[in-house]
Amino acid sequence: GFPMTYNDQFKFNVWLAQAAHERGMACGLKNDVGQAAELEPYFDFAVSEQCIQYNECGVFDNFIKANKPVFLCEYELSTAQFCPEANYRKFMGIRKDVDLGAEYEACPFWWTPEGKAITPDTLPGPPTSTETLDSDLVLSLDVVEGYAGQ
Repeated sequence: GFPMTYNDQFKFNVWLAQAAHERGMACGLKNDVGQAAELEPYFDFAVSEQCIQYNECGVFDNFIKANKPVFLCEYELSTAQFCPEANYRKFMGIRKDVDLGAEYEACPFWWTPEGKAITPDTLPGPPTSTETLDSDLVLSLDVVEGYAGQ
C-alpha cells in the first residue's frame, strides 16, 4: 500500500461519487465511519457493516435526514438484538453469515424515504438464475482502510 491522509481519502471518495454520477450511476458509501457525515452530500446511499455492534451508526444519520437509504448488515448479533435499533434509525437491516452466502434474515420491517414501513414480504424477490436485474447500475465504494486519523 501507500500512505493516505484523511484529505486524500475524502478527495478520492468525492471523485469516485462524481465519476459514477457523470456516468448515470448511483454511488453508495460503504463503512467509512470517519467521513460519512461529511460525504453524505456526494453519495446516494450508505452501506454499513456492524455499525450497531460497534456503536457507530450515528455517523449515518445524515443520510436518513437527507432521505437517502442506509443498508445495514450485521453478522454476529441476532435480529432480535439489532433490529429494534435499525428500525428506530430507519435503516434497512439484515443479518448474514460472514461468508456472505445468499441466505439472510431481514428485520421485520424497513422504512422508505417517505417514512412508510414495509415488510420483507412486500418486496420483490431476487432474480432467478435466468432473469436479469431490472435496476439502475450501482457502484458501491468500499473504503480504503488505513488512512491517517482512522
